[in-house]
Amino acid sequence: SNRFLKSASVSCLNEASRVCAALLVPGLIPFLGWTLWATLAGCVVGIIFGSFPQRKIGLVINIAVAIVAILRLFLGGGVI
Repeated sequence: SNRFLKSASVSCLNEASRVCAALLVPGLIPFLGWTLWATLAGCVVGIIFGSFPQRKIGLVINIAVAIVAILRLFLGGGVI
Protein backbone atom coordinates (compact mmCIF):
# COMPACT_ATOMS: atom_id res chain seq x y z
CA SER A 1 0.00 0.00 0.00
CA ASN A 2 2.88 2.36 0.77
CA ARG A 3 4.42 1.55 -2.62
CA PHE A 4 1.12 2.41 -4.31
CA LEU A 5 1.03 5.79 -2.55
CA LYS A 6 4.58 6.58 -3.64
CA SER A 7 3.76 5.58 -7.20
CA ALA A 8 0.58 7.67 -7.18
CA SER A 9 2.37 10.74 -5.81
CA VAL A 10 5.11 10.55 -8.45
CA SER A 11 2.51 10.14 -11.17
CA CYS A 12 0.57 13.11 -9.84
CA LEU A 13 3.71 15.28 -9.79
CA ASN A 14 4.53 14.31 -13.37
CA GLU A 15 1.01 15.28 -14.40
CA ALA A 16 1.31 18.61 -12.56
CA SER A 17 4.55 19.37 -14.38
CA ARG A 18 2.88 18.53 -17.70
CA VAL A 19 0.04 20.92 -16.89
CA CYS A 20 2.56 23.67 -16.09
CA ALA A 21 4.39 22.98 -19.34
CA ALA A 22 1.10 23.12 -21.25
CA LEU A 23 0.27 26.48 -19.63
CA LEU A 24 3.70 27.78 -20.60
CA VAL A 25 3.14 27.40 -24.35
CA PRO A 26 0.27 29.92 -24.73
CA GLY A 27 2.09 32.24 -22.32
CA LEU A 28 4.84 32.65 -24.89
CA ILE A 29 2.36 34.26 -27.31
CA PRO A 30 2.07 38.06 -27.00
CA PHE A 31 -0.96 39.28 -24.98
CA LEU A 32 -1.26 35.89 -23.25
CA GLY A 33 1.67 36.43 -20.90
CA TRP A 34 -0.69 36.60 -17.93
CA THR A 35 -0.91 32.80 -18.07
CA LEU A 36 2.73 32.70 -16.99
CA TRP A 37 1.71 33.82 -13.50
CA ALA A 38 -0.52 30.74 -13.16
CA THR A 39 2.30 28.65 -14.58
CA LEU A 40 4.71 29.99 -11.97
CA ALA A 41 2.27 29.32 -9.15
CA GLY A 42 1.89 25.72 -10.32
CA CYS A 43 5.64 25.37 -10.71
CA VAL A 44 6.30 26.58 -7.18
CA VAL A 45 3.90 23.97 -5.80
CA GLY A 46 5.46 21.33 -8.06
CA ILE A 47 8.98 22.27 -6.97
CA ILE A 48 8.04 22.06 -3.30
CA PHE A 49 6.36 18.67 -3.58
CA GLY A 50 8.73 17.41 -6.27
CA SER A 51 11.70 17.59 -3.95
CA PHE A 52 10.41 14.73 -1.75
CA PRO A 53 10.12 11.67 -4.05
CA GLN A 54 13.14 9.64 -5.13
CA ARG A 55 12.42 10.19 -8.82
CA LYS A 56 13.20 13.84 -9.52
CA ILE A 57 11.83 14.16 -13.07
CA GLY A 58 8.84 16.23 -11.93
CA LEU A 59 11.16 18.57 -10.06
CA VAL A 60 13.45 18.99 -13.06
CA ILE A 61 10.56 19.73 -15.43
CA ASN A 62 9.03 22.24 -13.01
CA ILE A 63 12.36 24.05 -12.57
CA ALA A 64 12.88 24.23 -16.34
CA VAL A 65 9.35 25.55 -16.94
CA ALA A 66 9.74 28.08 -14.12
CA ILE A 67 13.01 29.38 -15.57
CA VAL A 68 11.47 29.85 -19.03
CA ALA A 69 8.39 31.53 -17.53
CA ILE A 70 10.50 33.91 -15.44
CA LEU A 71 12.67 34.81 -18.44
CA ARG A 72 9.57 35.49 -20.56
CA LEU A 73 8.07 37.66 -17.79
CA PHE A 74 11.30 39.66 -17.51
CA LEU A 75 11.46 40.17 -21.28
CA GLY A 76 7.79 41.16 -21.47
CA GLY A 77 7.96 43.53 -18.49
CA GLY A 78 5.71 41.40 -16.30
CA VAL A 79 8.34 41.31 -13.57
CA ILE A 80 10.17 44.53 -12.86
